Amino acid sequence: WQGLSIGAGPRGSISLIRAARAQAMLNNRDHITPDDIKDVALPVLRHRVGLAPEMELEGYSTDQIILGILEKVEAPRQ
Repeated sequence: WQGLSIGAGPRGSISLIRAARAQAMLNNRDHITPDDIKDVALPVLRHRVGLAPEMELEGYSTDQIILGILEKVEAPRQ
């Protein structure tokens, strides 16, 4: 993704799914929703990605980039 020099990788994806499952369970559901992913994305991913140097110089934060990505990616439809 534009703005990142280092991605979260496979372990980041695994952690994101595990955290979303825990979030769903805390909400008494046996399935995850796109909102579960969005709720846990920042705490799970912010330390796993690296900003591109030009983004840091422009004053962007990791959180801003992750939130931008979440806005661009469409949730799957059934």
